[in-house]
Amino acid sequence: MVPQEEENFELSSSPSITGEVGEDVVLLCQISLGKQLQNMEVQWKKIIGNHVSNIYQFTALTAQEIFGQGYQNRAVLMKTGIASGNVSLMLKKVRVSDEGVYRCIVNSVDWSDDTQTVLHVTAVGNVSVEIGGPDGDGIKVVCRSTGWFPKPDLHWLTKSSQVNQQCESKQDYEQLFSLSSSMTVSRDMGEITCSVQGRRSQMRQNVTIFLSHKRKMSQRKRNDEEQKMIQDNQMKINESEHKEHQWMLEFRKARNYLVQVHLDQKCKHPELLVSSDCSKVHHQPASGGADVFPGALIVIGNEGYMDGRQYWEVNVKDVPDWELGVLTEDQRSKLEAGKLDALEEEQSWSLRRSDGRYHPEEANSELEKYSLSLKVVGIYLDWKEKSVSFYHVKAMTAIVKMPVSTTPQKLYPFFSLCHSKGHDREKALTILHNKDWDFPEHIEAF
Repeated sequence: MVPQEEENFELSSSPSITGEVGEDVVLLCQISLGKQLQNMEVQWKKIIGNHVSNIYQFTALTAQEIFGQGYQNRAVLMKTGIASGNVSLMLKKVRVSDEGVYRCIVNSVDWSDDTQTVLHVTAVGNVSVEIGGPDGDGIKVVCRSTGWFPKPDLHWLTKSSQVNQQCESKQDYEQLFSLSSSMTVSRDMGEITCSVQGRRSQMRQNVTIFLSHKRKMSQRKRNDEEQKMIQDNQMKINESEHKEHQWMLEFRKARNYLVQVHLDQKCKHPELLVSSDCSKVHHQPASGGADVFPGALIVIGNEGYMDGRQYWEVNVKDVPDWELGVLTEDQRSKLEAGKLDALEEEQSWSLRRSDGRYHPEEANSELEKYSLSLKVVGIYLDWKEKSVSFYHVKAMTAIVKMPVSTTPQKLYPFFSLCHSKGHDREKALTILHNKDWDFPEHIEAF
């Protein structure tokens, strides 16, 4: 039988994705037709060497789900996206043992295809430094670090140099690495830092201690001082660096939930022109003047969400004034009916740029800290936390996070432009349909 043309499809996924131990990760799989197939069957398998394990199977005709051993409460098909051909699988509470190659297979009546993605697992641990007491003419210090994967690198640092020291490591029953390293330092060393850096996540944890010694101190007083140092464990975490790394980690977590957002040609202001692939929008004023079509210059995403987590990115580089965020189904209905003059504050959550400033004000204050201009905005909707966050993608940091408080109804991505003039008319907001789900490699190109 010759396959029906409408059923000839391809699958796309990420070449690789990184999941953090204890967190959820989404293994992406998208059907090119952008719709659910007739009598569709979805299979997810894990490949380790020559061994293939069945993870999950879904039969659309009967809505039957079959789980592989150990995946009953851990494998979740993202059913909210099935209607648009999204058959991504969520793995809950990632473990080190989840690392490997995952294959997505979709069968319909006349056609089938498969694709695969590599899941890399990472874990960022903690670091502590202990003052072990006198050791000859010096003081022994011990650095301990637990909860890492893969095995990280540990270094001792002073103000003037890096000290290479022997380091012991072991893995626990969860395959997470623990490290221990000790060294003897002079009593008046001053500042010394134990620095542990992940090899895959590039996350770094530092702990700094300060050692001081008064030369004319009596032996008894010296011993008392050393004992006090031991008891107090004089440590200071580099807070600014820790905060920076936390932001980066949150950004990477959010980006694991990347979804393919497309603009809805049927739900927009008449003066907005949407590209044929539904990824770009710019203002095309009516020839009769600005008052021919009143209302907010808004276009809505084609799919709404009311559970799970979703992340998407928008290139705003060339657009002087814009607004991005989510709005309720009620607001969407008003726009579709041509009755949305302006967004209602309690029905929408957004980041806006107007006259060179960002709103809300805390977003403007945050963005003033960075020399990197905001070219790509990441939007992260988290129903579990009931929040929407906005990210500076190039800086890999959060701009602002807003609580979402609304009656249970779908939230839709929205994209808004101000009335343009002259050369600004061709400047478009662009949704980035990335292929590298895990990490932005080519931001400079935008």
